[in-house]
Amino acid sequence: MRILVNSLVSLRGHGGALRLSLGAARSLCAAGHDVTTAIARDFLSEYQVPGTVRRIWPAAKSVTARMLWEQIQLPLAIVCQGFDAILCAGTMPAYMPVPGVLTLAETLFLDPATRRECRDGRYRFQMIERSLKMARVVTVPTDAHRERLMAAFPEIPGGRYTLLPPYVDDAFFAVADSDDGREPVRLRYGLPMQYVVHVGPLTPRNNPGHIVQGLFAAGMAAGLPHHLVMVGYGHDTRSLVRFIREHGMEGRVRLLPSVAEGDLPQVLAMADAFVKPARAAGWGGGLLEAMACGVPVIASDLAEYRALCGTAAELVPCGDLPALRKALECVLGTASRRKQLRDRGFAQAQRYRFDRFSKCLNDIVSAL
Repeated sequence: MRILVNSLVSLRGHGGALRLSLGAARSLCAAGHDVTTAIARDFLSEYQVPGTVRRIWPAAKSVTARMLWEQIQLPLAIVCQGFDAILCAGTMPAYMPVPGVLTLAETLFLDPATRRECRDGRYRFQMIERSLKMARVVTVPTDAHRERLMAAFPEIPGGRYTLLPPYVDDAFFAVADSDDGREPVRLRYGLPMQYVVHVGPLTPRNNPGHIVQGLFAAGMAAGLPHHLVMVGYGHDTRSLVRFIREHGMEGRVRLLPSVAEGDLPQVLAMADAFVKPARAAGWGGGLLEAMACGVPVIASDLAEYRALCGTAAELVPCGDLPALRKALECVLGTASRRKQLRDRGFAQAQRYRFDRFSKCLNDIVSAL
């Protein structure tokens, strides 16, 4: 089959769409399909994309420009002529002449209160609704994602949803018990000796300001020496920088817009904890990658994250700053708790090897 993987402008920020698109192209190429990936012109060059690559999307830096391209997607309407299927991460194009597989993990805009808070919340909700109606198949990372979508869009048939679990590459497991190659990576990115890490787009869903506040509070209460390393791209990084300065944390926060694909496992493995107090769940692959590297995970207590992590993560109520502070103090200050989370997390990540993802995806495509 000739398959188009449409990534729009989502291949930035080390988010779930990045992993999904790269993994899908890799899996489908290995299965013998003719795969073309449509990406943005500002795509992170250090990531290798299997198959044919077409840079058809402009680097839409403004929200208005991004909305325009997402809504019209005329280049994609031209490109997808001659393909047998299209795989989209997040939203579907307005015009789609071939069967589409939509992978959807974004739950932030399903809540009415959150939609009102975000300036493009209503638009995002409408884009999700339209995409669900157009897709032949909708893949979700967990059953919890499916239940949330079915509650928000009861008119969409339940049989349209199918499970496509996230995956963890072997490179993340390989660094869990090995110190080889860590110091060159530490020097390359100027990483401190003790730090907490967050990987993912610096967007409202991932709540980056809450992470800064939590580490600041934990440092003040328990005297923790840890720095914060945030790996990911954000459209409003300047506001985050101002927020960091207001808390007097500029000397303890390291912002890395991007990290080379081969260096990311080492950046994770050197951390004392991975923290993700997100307001809503995404694809969840970052949590599993941290676990595979042997890093304790602290995350929001969301149904989707409970489904992915089980008892292998320290889960805290969403938006509860005192709870986040206590979790940081407990994990960073208690060796036995760190070891317990490390062991449980490594075992949990083993359930999400790439082979499982690849088999599920190829079964879905074969059934189209």
